[in-house]
Amino acid sequence: MVEIVDKAESLIAYEFSLTRQSTFDDVAAAIIGETRRRGYTRGESIACVSTGIQESGLRPSAVSPNGLWRGIYQQDASYPGRDDPKENIWAFLDRLDVKRRNSGASPDIWLNIFWLQQRPGEPSADAAYRNGRQAYLTEIKGHTARAAELYDRLSAGTPTADRPDYNEYPMWSPNCSSRGGRTVDLFLLHTQEGDGNADSLARFLQNPANEVSYHYTVSEDSNDHGVTVVDVVDTDDASWSVLSANNRSINLCFAGSHAAWSRDQWLKQSRAIDVAAYLAVQDCKRYGISTRVVAPPYNSTPGISDHQYVTKVLKDGSHSDVGPNFPWDVFAAAVAKYANQTPAPAPAPAPAPARQFPKDFTDRDLLEWIVAQLGPGDPAWQSNGMTLRDKVWSLDGEAS
Repeated sequence: MVEIVDKAESLIAYEFSLTRQSTFDDVAAAIIGETRRRGYTRGESIACVSTGIQESGLRPSAVSPNGLWRGIYQQDASYPGRDDPKENIWAFLDRLDVKRRNSGASPDIWLNIFWLQQRPGEPSADAAYRNGRQAYLTEIKGHTARAAELYDRLSAGTPTADRPDYNEYPMWSPNCSSRGGRTVDLFLLHTQEGDGNADSLARFLQNPANEVSYHYTVSEDSNDHGVTVVDVVDTDDASWSVLSANNRSINLCFAGSHAAWSRDQWLKQSRAIDVAAYLAVQDCKRYGISTRVVAPPYNSTPGISDHQYVTKVLKDGSHSDVGPNFPWDVFAAAVAKYANQTPAPAPAPAPAPARQFPKDFTDRDLLEWIVAQLGPGDPAWQSNGMTLRDKVWSLDGEAS
């Protein structure tokens, strides 16, 4: 991605290419950039972003349950380019612009969007709202605050770290379920406790008989260090990973990993760890999850953590992954980088306990203490090579 002052504008000016795996922020930035290019006001641009959030969660690969509507704006077959995310955005705005120029248009951008998306055959926006499913207007307006935050942040030129290099593709598992309306407030890391890679683990998770899944499997090739991400369960749904916490969490598994790994073994997967941090931040932004990294010994605050958080904090199950040697410092630094945060300073080391005399003193310490107690000595006192012990005993003889 080319970084210039305004990220949203740069996505248009430099023909940033959206893909079906583009992130929440990148899709929002593309919508904002294109609406600004067309002269939309801030409020009008926010309405378009809010509508996209409602329709698909800004997911280019979104498909309705019946398969009829696809893409960011959930377009039907009358949109020939709907599977191309950029074409999906442009076609939505092209048709919206036609509605806005129509004699039946409303001065309210929201009503014109309602007209386009719900009842495009009506003669006016007012008629569309009068005869349509009016709750839809409430639904698309329900994401206004989130869309406004995206508009203000992406249009302000806030510097963002580029997407790391990785290959991503879907391999969907049937082992998932609805979240039942539960708010998502955890992003959790896992180990596989077996050999393999992101692809082979995803194939295992496709088997309904195994009754387990994650949202992502991630691995780093030991030869070329390329990172692969496989999307296994849509993050809008619950994966089967953490018992009672399934419906409130997004789950990522490092394929081929073990909780017993040493720190050095984990650092051989440093690029996979970096990609995991990137994915965590993108999903945290999308779902409003705190980007706070909650590492052992944990606390009760939700955020980005691991499977053991569920064991220790939520008191469910007995898993201990990702294990005691996971490099939380490296992972937290990557999260801070992608979240544009200043990493929290490392805690100051605890002061060393006071030493007890004489048992905690070294031989040199004790000798220096003795010298200090003796003082500089009397110049008239000639030892003639005698030791201190001999001199003390000779004083006893002189006294007698």
